[in-house]
Amino acid sequence: MSNVHAVAASGFASGTNEKYDRVRPSYPAGSLKQVYDLFPQDVHERGLKILEPGAGTGIFTRLMVAPPTDEYPTWNIDTLVAVEPSEGMREAWEKGLEKVAPGSKNAKIVDGTFDDFSKASEFGIKEGSVDLIIIAQAWHWCPDHEAAFTEAAKYLSPNGIFAFIWNLESGSVPWQMRIRELYQPYDRGTPQYYRGWWREGFKAAAFGKNFQDPEEKQVSWYRTVDDQSSIEKIMTKSYLTEAYLQGEERQKFIKDFQALLDEAEPEKEYVDKEKGTYKWKYDTDLVIMRKK
Repeated sequence: MSNVHAVAASGFASGTNEKYDRVRPSYPAGSLKQVYDLFPQDVHERGLKILEPGAGTGIFTRLMVAPPTDEYPTWNIDTLVAVEPSEGMREAWEKGLEKVAPGSKNAKIVDGTFDDFSKASEFGIKEGSVDLIIIAQAWHWCPDHEAAFTEAAKYLSPNGIFAFIWNLESGSVPWQMRIRELYQPYDRGTPQYYRGWWREGFKAAAFGKNFQDPEEKQVSWYRTVDDQSSIEKIMTKSYLTEAYLQGEERQKFIKDFQALLDEAEPEKEYVDKEKGTYKWKYDTDLVIMRKK
């Protein structure tokens, strides 16, 4: 996979994708509504053309194609093409979509990167025709902001929107912050979202030339978890997968993680104490960039 960060390529390699798709958080209805409301009614009526680079296993895609509850907006999608460099993730994307939207004709996935959407043309996506390019939980891995903003601008329509969205464990919960303080030192110096290095992209000439200043929105929400699902979710972080954390070091990390969960018992906001389920709080951040 060219133009893909080495830790992302190996940390999200074959064998990790099904678990990733199963245990990673989804996105709140409020954030989807924020994106939906960016477009006037006439655009919704004719149907949107959407590109989703870095689509992964399709967690975000499925919310647009097959909203899970009435809280989520219902999208009129003309064509949605996901772009993903990992073959394993593309396979998981296809399996996941088939479960919620069997035989879908308007959502497809192709090989590609943040700066190469060319294969989307196989499904009728042309330069200058796209209403929305959205990247969920992935832009921080982009290695070349100049090339990526250039490619996005090339495909967006004159009133098109480029958007990033991320989930991050809320920093407002002290015991969750203690867990972040446990795992973040393992990140191998990678450009994780919480580091904020992705903001350097706004200095790229292609951004200033093609996009208005970014707008930022946030939705806070919670997910119901238990200790097992909490550990499983954290262990899908690229730098904590078997590719990077193995043997005794891995077992020690899991033991330390469980100890922090145990210590947090008095602080957890339980949903069902008998079942051991509690709230894990997230902030979902949305960055909106309108084409000039």
